[in-house]
Amino acid sequence: IVVLQLVREGRLSVDDRVVDLLPWAEHLDAGITLHHLMSHTAGLPGGSEWTPDSLLESARQGAVGAPQPPGSPYWYSNPGYELIGDVIESVTGQPLESALQERVLGPLGMTSSTASVTSSDHGVDVRGRRPPRDDAAWSGETEQTPDTLFPTCTADGAIAATPDDMAQAARELVSGGRQYVVVTGGDLVTGTEALDAVWAAGEER
Repeated sequence: IVVLQLVREGRLSVDDRVVDLLPWAEHLDAGITLHHLMSHTAGLPGGSEWTPDSLLESARQGAVGAPQPPGSPYWYSNPGYELIGDVIESVTGQPLESALQERVLGPLGMTSSTASVTSSDHGVDVRGRRPPRDDAAWSGETEQTPDTLFPTCTADGAIAATPDDMAQAARELVSGGRQYVVVTGGDLVTGTEALDAVWAAGEER
């Protein structure tokens, strides 16, 4: 949504090359565009996921795994969305969590949600659970252990929301975004226009 808002403002195009938007990312294939990242067709491997810092993760792309040519068949890629977050920060001059709060969570009325996970959230976040051992199948006879929580703010998944706020977001999507109003460049843009732009961008390809 934020990328498409920036496209409407004339600050981005989905056909922009990532290396032009992030000069430090010259290690990536020069043909990778924003559309490739958004559609998971950039050919990037799964990534290391060893740090909550998206810039460090992005800097390792190409050195980890086996990248494929851009335009490759769909393959879900967290690193691709981390790069999108880096682009948003570069273009807006804002931390990603601030841009998401201002452009998405706030207008949607998601008042109990946050676009980053900090140590202060650990007392209220619902923690996942996992088998106590990674080297053996879980038999169900032992209690699973709490998953690790670590501070993070990356575009591949750092939004923490309550069920009520998630329901609000779902209502907007199901209704075509008719209640969703986005402020972009001084204009009011209804969610319907924003969502139509999403589908149109995909259909053109």
